[in-house]
Amino acid sequence: MRRLWKLFPFFLPLVVALGRPVPLPAVVVEKVMAVVNGHIIALTEVQEQAIPLIRKMVMESSDRSGAPRVDDTQKQVLERLIDQRLQLQEARNQGITTSAAEVDAYIEDLKNKANVKSDEEFQKLLAKEGLALPKLRKDVEDHLTLLKIVGKEVRSKIIISEQEVRKAYEDEIDQFVEPSQVRLRYILIALPKDASPEATSQEKKKAEEVLLKLKKGEDFSQAAKENSMGPMAETGGDIGYVKKGELHPDVDKVAFSLREGQISDIIPLPSGFVIIKVEERRTPFRPYVEVADQIREKVYAKKVEETYQEWTRMLRTKAYIETK
Repeated sequence: MRRLWKLFPFFLPLVVALGRPVPLPAVVVEKVMAVVNGHIIALTEVQEQAIPLIRKMVMESSDRSGAPRVDDTQKQVLERLIDQRLQLQEARNQGITTSAAEVDAYIEDLKNKANVKSDEEFQKLLAKEGLALPKLRKDVEDHLTLLKIVGKEVRSKIIISEQEVRKAYEDEIDQFVEPSQVRLRYILIALPKDASPEATSQEKKKAEEVLLKLKKGEDFSQAAKENSMGPMAETGGDIGYVKKGELHPDVDKVAFSLREGQISDIIPLPSGFVIIKVEERRTPFRPYVEVADQIREKVYAKKVEETYQEWTRMLRTKAYIETK
C-alpha cells in the first residue's frame, strides 16, 4: 500500500512524518497567527503544515546543522496559508466551488493509486497517517477549488507566442551545445593478421613515404585513394564528422588536438598505421525544432509563476491582513 502523501504531495502537511526529534513549540489552540478579511488563521493550522515539513527536512539533511529553524518555517507556512485563504475567498466571490461528487471522485482516485481495496482499509490508512475523513474531504475540496481559481485567473491567461520561444532558444543557445565534432580524412596502411616484424617494418616504411609526400603538398584525398585500406578510401578517406570517443582512443586523442587543415604524424594501431587530416572542427547546437517543446514548457512555467505572484500581490492589496 502506498502512502497518501507520496501520491499527492499537497497532503504532506497533513501527515506526521517520522524521524529524528525536532524541538517544537507546544500547541496553543487559542493563539491567532493572522486575520485575513475577518477570517482567523490559528497556530494549530500553521503547525499542522509546518511540523511535518520540518521533520522531513531534518531527515533529509546530512547533519543537524542543516536543520531548518522552526520560526522561519512557520513564517513561510503562514504566508502560504494567507495566500491560500485569499484565493479561496476570491473563488467564493466568483461563485467557484467544488461539489461533493468531485471530492468523491478525487478520493476514489486516491484510493486506486494507493491500491486500497475497501473503505475499511482506507479508514485504517487514514488513521495511520493521522487523518480523519471529514478533514481529508475538506482539504480535497479546498485543493480542487484552488486549482480552479488558479486555472481561471492565472493559467488561462498565459499565451506563449512562437517568437517568445525562439527568443528563449537564442538567449539560451549555450544550453543546447552538442559535443565538439571533427570532420576527418583517414588513411590506413593496414597490417596483415599476425604480421611478422619484417612485414610490420615494411608497412610502416610505406606509411612514412605517404606522410612525406603529404608534407610536401600532395593532396590528402588523392593519397587516400591510392594508398588507404581504411574506411571511405574511394572517396578520399573522408569519414565525415565524428564525436569525441567514437574512434580508437589513440586516433581520438590526436584528432581532437589538431587544428583545421592539420595532418597528423603516423599513429600506430594493432590494425596498421594511420594518418589523419582534420578538415573542419565544429561545435553544433541542438536544432530549434528538437528542443522547442522543452523551451515552451520552461517559458510557460516562468510566466505562470510571474502571473501567479502578480495575482497574489493584487489579492493582498485589496485585503485586510493582520498578522500577530
